[in-house]
Amino acid sequence: MMRFEEGWLAFVFDSEWRESVIKFDEHRDYKKVANSLTGTKGVDFLGILDSELCIIEVKDFRGYRIENKHRIANGDLLIEIGQKIRDTVACIVGSSRSSSNFELWQRYCDLLLDREKKISVILWLEEDKPPKRKDQVSQNVLRNKLKQKLKWLAVKVDVRNLGEVIPPRLHLQVASLPMSSSNH
Repeated sequence: MMRFEEGWLAFVFDSEWRESVIKFDEHRDYKKVANSLTGTKGVDFLGILDSELCIIEVKDFRGYRIENKHRIANGDLLIEIGQKIRDTVACIVGSSRSSSNFELWQRYCDLLLDREKKISVILWLEEDKPPKRKDQVSQNVLRNKLKQKLKWLAVKVDVRNLGEVIPPRLHLQVASLPMSSSNH
């Protein structure tokens, strides 16, 4: 099992992930690219589950609903996520060519290039909760809009949060951490 904290959330990836999960935006090879190219953005996690590349972006807007409501409504959030995925893909390819950790990046790169393999994007989005029905509708709308933005990569898109049961196929546990200034 691997445990990571992101904002006010704890992610536990079970052994099915086979030690393949990395905190991408904290990895030294990503930082090397980000320091060289101003404006580079990266996703939170990369991992391999059942021969499928999984790209996970986490947004925890709890307590910041007003500040982020417009980003969701006007599409800025989806553009940001699309840019993060674009830059992440570029970093995977570049790192497979230049990193001393070639094996790590080559596994991800092989999955990106194999048209028979699936690529999944999971947006983990926590918000101050609206009524349940509205929440489900907005998740479906977000999922479909994000899928359109990522059409160029031919990915499967999922939007998740703590308010729903995590499918067993994800082999993932997510829990809320105490909300304090030390987590953010």
